[in-house]
Amino acid sequence: MRLLSLCALIAASALGCGSGGLPREVPGTGIGKAIPQGECLNVSSDAAPLVVDFTPELRTDLEAAMRNNLAVVSYDCKKLKVLDRCTVAGDYSYVGVTKKEQVIRLKTQDELRANLALNGGLWAVELGGELQQGATVDVAMVMVGKRTASRPTVELEELAGECQGATHLVRTATLGAFAVATGSNASATTVAKVFSLAEGSAGSRSSKQVSNKEGELTACGGASPDSPNPPSQCGAPIRLELLALGAKLDQAKAEDLASGKLACPNGLVLSEGKCTKAASAASFRCRAGDVPNCTTQCERGNAESCAILAKMYQDGDGVPADVKKAFELNDKACDGGSQFGCTGLGVAYGSGHGVDRNPPMAVRLHKGACDAGIARGCYNLGVQYAQGRGVRRDPDAAAKLYKRACDGGYPWGCNNLASLTSEGRGVTKSAERAVPLFRKACDGGVWIACKTLARHVAAGDGVPADKAAAAELFARATKGMTEDCAKGQGQACYWLGWMYRSADGVPRDVRKATELFKSGCESQRHHPDACVSLGYLYEMGDPAWPRNVTLAVGLYQRACKLGGGGGCNNLARLYEMGVGVPLDRRRAAELFEEACNLDDGNGCGGRGRLHLRDREYPKAVATLKQGCELGSGFACSELAGMYNDANGVPRDYGVAFTWYKRACELGNNWGCSSLGFAYDHGRGTPADAQLAASYYQRACDAGESFACEDLASLYARGGLGSQSMAQAASLFQRACDSGRSQSCVTLAGHYLRGGIVAKNELRALALYDQGCRAGVAAACHHVATMHGDGVGAGKDPAKANELYRQGCNLRYFPSCAALARAYETGTGVPKKDYTEAAKLYDRACAGKTGEGCTGAGVLHEQGRGVKRDAERALDLYEQGCSFGDRGGCYQAAIAFERGRGTKPDLSEARFLYQKACNLRDDGACFALSEMVAKGRGGPKEPAYASQLRDRACQMGNKKACAR
Repeated sequence: MRLLSLCALIAASALGCGSGGLPREVPGTGIGKAIPQGECLNVSSDAAPLVVDFTPELRTDLEAAMRNNLAVVSYDCKKLKVLDRCTVAGDYSYVGVTKKEQVIRLKTQDELRANLALNGGLWAVELGGELQQGATVDVAMVMVGKRTASRPTVELEELAGECQGATHLVRTATLGAFAVATGSNASATTVAKVFSLAEGSAGSRSSKQVSNKEGELTACGGASPDSPNPPSQCGAPIRLELLALGAKLDQAKAEDLASGKLACPNGLVLSEGKCTKAASAASFRCRAGDVPNCTTQCERGNAESCAILAKMYQDGDGVPADVKKAFELNDKACDGGSQFGCTGLGVAYGSGHGVDRNPPMAVRLHKGACDAGIARGCYNLGVQYAQGRGVRRDPDAAAKLYKRACDGGYPWGCNNLASLTSEGRGVTKSAERAVPLFRKACDGGVWIACKTLARHVAAGDGVPADKAAAAELFARATKGMTEDCAKGQGQACYWLGWMYRSADGVPRDVRKATELFKSGCESQRHHPDACVSLGYLYEMGDPAWPRNVTLAVGLYQRACKLGGGGGCNNLARLYEMGVGVPLDRRRAAELFEEACNLDDGNGCGGRGRLHLRDREYPKAVATLKQGCELGSGFACSELAGMYNDANGVPRDYGVAFTWYKRACELGNNWGCSSLGFAYDHGRGTPADAQLAASYYQRACDAGESFACEDLASLYARGGLGSQSMAQAASLFQRACDSGRSQSCVTLAGHYLRGGIVAKNELRALALYDQGCRAGVAAACHHVATMHGDGVGAGKDPAKANELYRQGCNLRYFPSCAALARAYETGTGVPKKDYTEAAKLYDRACAGKTGEGCTGAGVLHEQGRGVKRDAERALDLYEQGCSFGDRGGCYQAAIAFERGRGTKPDLSEARFLYQKACNLRDDGACFALSEMVAKGRGGPKEPAYASQLRDRACQMGNKKACAR
């Protein structure tokens, strides 16, 4: 930040100053009133004066003001006055730092005026001759911590009391002990020596010497970064950081303040802790954006200049982005003592940008920076603990570190602590405590915090509901993101794109979202996730945007190359399915692995699923656990499923319950539904119908149809009291009317089948039609099926296909598969079209619809619409099976039994027949009975073979019944 601009150092100029820079005047209060003409008026928006020249009375006023409220001062180029009767709501948080000792030697009148808040001008006059002859004013400081205001900014209108002439808020105060004594440029000095000199001449001041002292040097020896308060006799204010009342604080400014980046008045530079003339400094800290000067000063050994230059190369700010160059500069900065450079180096080791990833090294570097008082270092260390990078995952430790970063003025720390608090991770869950933290982050320029806060305000979650205030916050978030996106900040473009993509506080606009994702992907400070989001839009298509898998592949590749794990994960998925790229499971596994190594939890989930498919169970457990700890609800749910289904591990409902709970906490709907099932049936936890209902409701509200059905069943069987069919139906209807798509579909399904409600095909058709007209893809699919089968309406295959296409365009992939079957069989279309059928099956398969993969496999096996390829067909059958399609499991089993597209493998065939049979495929049950009876692919088990034949017969298999 800038120190006050000192009007060319009053004594050196007889000219007056301009009037810019003062806060606006508030009518009737005197606040912001102009200082009389002739005095220095150019006070900048922020300043960081040393207050070691304060009188004891003024120091007492300052400490009292900071103890009771936020402190407000009147500050110009000559003096600082504490307005102890001017109040504004708020308080200060203390953050300890590693004890640091420093001597600042002020050698000239200009340096005295530029660095001291009160007596600089007076001491400059008193020592004028002595300074010219080599005398110095030595300031010895022992710094142990900092107090930071709970609010980043204060508006003039918020002040109350006697506030005449108020100009600045005391935003932070560096605390410890200090001593000031006259020294000599001819001899070196130390902190201890200055304290000794100040002690010997305490209270004296003459034309020959000055002195001042506060605190005890020995008392500071007990300071610790983890202490909640400074030691007694070592808590004196040493330097204040002031921010003009009414000043606007953006994210970049907040980061500079939190990092202690002090700047000097125009014409002076920061060197050795003081503002001085450039010609007097061997090296000095450069200004961000000045590439030539930063390069020069870094080469001269100024560590802070190296760190500033490193960030410019990291962000592509004024220079081409170069992460390797950024790493080298941060390495040099850290070696030179810049803790800001050390935490930047930690980011490189943590992300693998410019150097091989080394999370433990990142942890050590961030901890050192955090202990030294760099709030950003505490935040980065919190991220390491939150995600389990280089340390054991520990939400409690993450929450404490985020709090320390927040208390130190770093707004991202407030945002992450708010998120943990709202979710109850590492801290007690409390929306009431999360809201002020989101607000503080929002005020600090973290626009995503403004959006999250808007959601809380709109919903009345932790704060009274206020639609108008929520709209203002959404507008604030949108404006901030728009401005930052225009500046080339890819992350802001990405956030704003998702707001338009999901209609979150703004009207849904897919084209606008696409443009923003494109800007975020291509901007100089690009964001890999913007490339991923744009790629996904192209991959899946949208009514407002054409499908183009080739473009999607290129965007995923770009994101992956930029270090975006999401890009590697999505590219792996395409290689696994052979969509837009050649089918290559080995390449898919490599990319899932790369995504996982880039801390993408879903990448670990995908790699774990492949391990599970290959029956590499220990690797599956380890990788899925890693993905879960990285925040992938999918990985947690898959891991829970292994223990729930005894898939490669002993069945353990208690362990499954733990992982389902984590999956649910991470927003995985299946995890919440399964958690409800566990409470409902007492699996891994004592049965609790109320908790079961709450988790079912949560999953149901998120669109998980199984949860809606289970909740309705819970009501129907009286699990929550008296049996109530009507209550179950009412639950589905209410969810349907509120726009819960699966609830509409499920309720219609009950009317279609009967059970919870009386069978009523017309009512079912009406509900499905209602959902379809509202844009619910699943409803369109079911209306289509009813028209195709003539249920509840006249049979109309052409109308059915029209509705299937509508559902497919809305990305309901079972509709794509159904439409593909129509083209394959020539039902409701002018003629059979195997080529079109193959395209639609591929799209359904890409959407993880097993029937689509299986259908595509059949066409590849038969050579219809595509080149005959038995190996490709088998791959598609296995994909269909992995997505839960019994036909895919059955066809894959036949292929392994008969050696189609692979060498015969009776053991694998028997395994797949069993899987298909479990999915109620009568042909698979019968085929399995034959293998079991003859001992093919496994042990001979006559009794089990008989059971399988009975089961197949009960499902309608005529061959089984004939046996």
